[in-house]
Amino acid sequence: ICDLYSHFHPQLCSYYEWRDALNPNRAAECLDVLKFGMVHFHGMDTEQDPVMYVNVGNFMVKNTTIRALEHFAEVIHQEVMRLNPTRGYADIVVDCKGFSMRTNVDLTMYQELIKIGSSCLPEITKRLFVINTPYAVRGVYNFCKGFLDERTLDKVRFLNSDFPKLMKFIPASELPEIYGGESKYTREPYADATDDNMCLA
Repeated sequence: ICDLYSHFHPQLCSYYEWRDALNPNRAAECLDVLKFGMVHFHGMDTEQDPVMYVNVGNFMVKNTTIRALEHFAEVIHQEVMRLNPTRGYADIVVDCKGFSMRTNVDLTMYQELIKIGSSCLPEITKRLFVINTPYAVRGVYNFCKGFLDERTLDKVRFLNSDFPKLMKFIPASELPEIYGGESKYTREPYADATDDNMCLA
């Protein structure tokens, strides 16, 4: 597959190389990441592409491993393809509420996360909105962006708490109330995750 795409889609080629090396499966360690309740999908944007929400404050970086995050990244990729088989990407809303330098930051781990993301996530990321951003998040982002390619950086938009701007891309009816929308959708941490119910939507 990589040979087929290598001449015109190098990032997709990189994804397949990463996936082959990982030999991904729904490992028990991936379930540990899922139980953080860090990621879920809800609703569609104005162009009928799915929206993924990432709650950074729920990411207990010291309670996970790179291997678990690699498996989890593959689960996210599969979920995007399940929800959007034709176009194959999603908007991502990164909510930094509850972010803590003590529990959410390990710069060595973040470097590894960037490597994982660069291999498997650029192709599924349509736009990435960062909201509820304390000053410390900007510092972490400035550290990380040196490792990101320009194509990925161009997709990032810092909105802080300016939720009305989100509704330019996500209809109010699809956007949860906590972000200024009309959807009454809420999601509790996925504490009962098992190998058979790993759907994130």
